[in-house]
Amino acid sequence: MWGGAVGAAPDYRVIVASLDRTETDRNDDERRKPVQLLEFADVRVGMKILEIGAGSGALAADLLTELERLGRAPKRYLILELSPDLRERSRDTLAARAPRLLERVAWLEQFPELPAAIRMAVDGR
Repeated sequence: MWGGAVGAAPDYRVIVASLDRTETDRNDDERRKPVQLLEFADVRVGMKILEIGAGSGALAADLLTELERLGRAPKRYLILELSPDLRERSRDTLAARAPRLLERVAWLEQFPELPAAIRMAVDGR
């Protein structure tokens, strides 16, 4: 989640406690732990997200649709996936479950150019 100006960190507990969330969403919170995920990812408006190894694309679809619903959708969602079969599978999942957000997603076959601090954390150099 790098580059560009981003908004201030919101109070994720307030967002998750929002009355417009469905009962199903609230019931799933125990398993999904949305506050902890949002705090860990430090999701802010205008950020980019890089998912490494998206597999079926289910997490990407869930995360994008929930962030959109919360008004926090990233401007770009990058998926680093080496397997052509899994890239296709994740595209199919996103096309079916989050078609309106598909234009924000890009599939990568290698790591993008990252700031030095992030590269150090990823590859130890």
